[in-house]
Amino acid sequence: MSEDVGQVVPSVEEVARLVGELIASEWPTTQDERSAWFERHGIATEGAALVREEHGGESWHSGDPGAPWPAVGWHVFEGEFVGISWFLWHGLSEDVVPGLAELLRGRFVEIAGEPMDEMRREGEDYRFTAYWRTGGRSIDMYLYGGPVLEGRFHEQPVVQLHVDHVERARRADDAAARVQPVVRGRDGPGNDAAPHPPTS
Repeated sequence: MSEDVGQVVPSVEEVARLVGELIASEWPTTQDERSAWFERHGIATEGAALVREEHGGESWHSGDPGAPWPAVGWHVFEGEFVGISWFLWHGLSEDVVPGLAELLRGRFVEIAGEPMDEMRREGEDYRFTAYWRTGGRSIDMYLYGGPVLEGRFHEQPVVQLHVDHVERARRADDAAARVQPVVRGRDGPGNDAAPHPPTS
């Protein structure tokens, strides 16, 4: 890995420390609580804008282009704060980002144990995803980019990171899944699978 890692902003340690603090904290619910929580943890929200509104949820995006941290995104479902996300280290080279991702993964193992779910690419393709749950919170990490043909890269590497309230994220995902189009059966419309009624 390149010597430039010491100059990376935010550093692996800064990201891991913030995530550790977030998952250990009292999770906010309302907008006022979320705003105070962001301020307490030093998360900048200048220029916040609603990006998408659907299925009972809202996705927000904010960030100061001159700030050391990248722009932050967050999700609200039925008026309750679900979680927060970033795209880390975009624009750094493929010589640096995969190593940073591996170091961050190692720090998350220290915080939350081995991932509950992990997928790795084969061969020289460094991409991976990893998912942790701890204390009703989740950490979801994706390393994008990678060699695709004859070792050539089709996109710059970047780490997508989400920290969510597990139950609220599940409810938001369920609501989104319920409005997905029905897939027709192979033998015609009469054989479509009827949706199962909710069990409670």
